[in-house]
Amino acid sequence: MRRFVALTAVVLLAGCTTGSSLMPGPAAGISQVAPDRTGLTTISSLGSQKIKHVIIVVQENRTLDNLFHGYPGADTVSTGVTHTGAVVPLTPGHLEEAYDLGHTHANFETEYDGGKNDGFDEVATSPQTTSLAPYQYVYQNEVQPYFDIAHEFVLGDHTFASQNGPSFPGHEYLIAGQAGGADDDPTDVEPWGCDSAPGTTVPVYANNGSVTNIYPCFNYTTLGDRLDAAHVSWRYYTTLGTRLTVELLPDPYDALQHIRFGPDWTNDTVTPSTQILNDITAGNLAAVSWVNSPAAASDHPQLNDGHGPSWVATIVNAVGNSAYYNDTAVLVTWDDWGGWYDHVVPQEYGVAGRGFRVPLLVVSKWSRHGYVSKATHEFGSILHFVEDLYHLQTLGTRDAVSDDLADCFNFKQTPPAFTPIAITTPIYLMKLANDRRPSDNY
Repeated sequence: MRRFVALTAVVLLAGCTTGSSLMPGPAAGISQVAPDRTGLTTISSLGSQKIKHVIIVVQENRTLDNLFHGYPGADTVSTGVTHTGAVVPLTPGHLEEAYDLGHTHANFETEYDGGKNDGFDEVATSPQTTSLAPYQYVYQNEVQPYFDIAHEFVLGDHTFASQNGPSFPGHEYLIAGQAGGADDDPTDVEPWGCDSAPGTTVPVYANNGSVTNIYPCFNYTTLGDRLDAAHVSWRYYTTLGTRLTVELLPDPYDALQHIRFGPDWTNDTVTPSTQILNDITAGNLAAVSWVNSPAAASDHPQLNDGHGPSWVATIVNAVGNSAYYNDTAVLVTWDDWGGWYDHVVPQEYGVAGRGFRVPLLVVSKWSRHGYVSKATHEFGSILHFVEDLYHLQTLGTRDAVSDDLADCFNFKQTPPAFTPIAITTPIYLMKLANDRRPSDNY
């Protein structure tokens, strides 16, 4: 039976203020103790009645200190610490930069430095530039739509990547709460997964620290599988690619053998990413959607051209100006830290534990408006949120040890009217639709 797949809940984390505060990480080493969910609030049955669609927008490679510097009420700083103990100022820079920052698993360990968060100046950039390049924040006028979304809805300022590696595991964790033990990118270019070129491998880390290099085609359970079992529609919007015979780039579901070679691959994957706007307008959204933004609008250093904030605002406005606004949550997050400095020390749980902070915006009629969430969220929280809404069985991965974003919502309020987000960069949808570059292959 053909399943209709569409991203209907867009999750943008912006503006929550209550919840548990982040505990500092261990002084040295990696803790093997998993967090528990004792005392965490959960999405009520009322939430399941109010929210029928979720859209998860995935941007690239930013920390909270880098992207939301100085946002009122958010935990950001104006200085950072280097490996020598020197305190240096965070300097303003552009969203569009000519260099990329190291952000492999090994780079994370160097920057994390046993819980000191002081090794960012010891990681190389490409091409090489000043060692203080990571100690930067983006000029506010270049990300003003993000600030405006946060102001109107919710910003989660203690949200962490569920992994401490780069894009490949980051995108896998956003669909499954795991990456089969992988915590780095595969050795070859996109596509990553069961369509990877022969000889492509990805390092898989064991808890004892050993590493095995394997072909990046796995078979673990995903949120898409749980939705299928419950007969709930879903859709993954991604870039139209050009390599080999594979037309979809990138798509974390490509790394799952049973999906890549099953009916979901045809039924539930959509290109280009801009099709999400047409589906909103046409009333054609699935219950759950992921939107993997085009490279030009991804916020990824060296790839983006400044479109990201206005692209995300365009999705939010499309929902806000449609009937979907009554029952949709848009969740916006970033797949990993991208090498940028962040001062908050993440808790770690094993080799593939939490990474550095990433922004989260939670956009919904039922959001706690103008709220900065201080609760500890991670990618598993997004999965847990969807599981609670649709009464799904837990995946038993990071979702099982994460909250479910409950503090970001008030389902008993009388919601204010939607105020459209101002677009600061003209959006040329045809240009974005034809951007065939992978947005997460660095």
